[in-house]
Amino acid sequence: MNQYAIGDYLPAFSIVTPSFNQGEYLEMTLRSVLEQDYPTDKIQYIVMDGGSRDQSVDIIKQYNGNLSYWQSKADGGQANAINKGFEMADGDVVAWLNSDDIYLPGVLAEVAALFSDPLVQATSANAYHWETKNKQLYLAKGAPPQSWLLRCYGNYIAQPTCFWRKDIWREFCGLKTHLHRYLDYEFQLRLLQAGVRYKYIDVERSIILWHGENKCATMNLADEWQELADEYDLLSHGVRRSFGKSAWIAMQLYAGNHAWVYSSIMQRIRQAGRPGLLGLKIGQRTAEETLGHRLFKALSDLSQDGKNS
Repeated sequence: MNQYAIGDYLPAFSIVTPSFNQGEYLEMTLRSVLEQDYPTDKIQYIVMDGGSRDQSVDIIKQYNGNLSYWQSKADGGQANAINKGFEMADGDVVAWLNSDDIYLPGVLAEVAALFSDPLVQATSANAYHWETKNKQLYLAKGAPPQSWLLRCYGNYIAQPTCFWRKDIWREFCGLKTHLHRYLDYEFQLRLLQAGVRYKYIDVERSIILWHGENKCATMNLADEWQELADEYDLLSHGVRRSFGKSAWIAMQLYAGNHAWVYSSIMQRIRQAGRPGLLGLKIGQRTAEETLGHRLFKALSDLSQDGKNS
């Protein structure tokens, strides 16, 4: 058993994966949960597929014996699927992992050790981005979740690194189902505004596959943004670009993340406002050493559109 989980407290996890037509990534997501070094009887894994028409269902069926529950039928969208999945959750700690995200090895054991502290209600950490087009790994640094920084800078909390106690999820009634792009941002704002205690850990927990069809790259829902701005008193875009980014950079410098800050600034200069600021670029040799040969190869074998080459 992973060193983090040594002790008397081994919480049960309930993890939900919402899925729709992302069969090219789905198997990597499933395996990243099912192959965790953690007691299998302490993992409740639920897959909520929205009626995919690609190879997703065939892939899910291959892992049927390892899943606590799965379905494939039309639903009310991602937030609705996640909420429905968590209605079946009976674990102590809950999380959702999208079907194009991956847990790194040892994550559940590391998180279990954190929740042995009864004061911890939620946790977040750092994430990697894997850009499928250029087969490149980037490190995206996080920071302690704070309501004021979310309001003045934006959603810097990497959702696939987040875990919550189940009673917190139930108390706040899950996600708002009418939101599509900003569903996790609103949830984080709501919890932090209410004083939920997050424990941020400066480690990497997940990989976000950046394939160009990610919601944050393709959806620009102004009405959703305005709803959040009105409800949570978010700062204007102009102020966020100045004060918010300055506050974020100052926090990262204070944490000693100088290389990350330099890389972010240089990317902004080079890209002149274009999207794709994925984090600190990791050299190929270092990436393979960090991820391990098998995972690095599996990621490298994804073609530009995410399909196995």
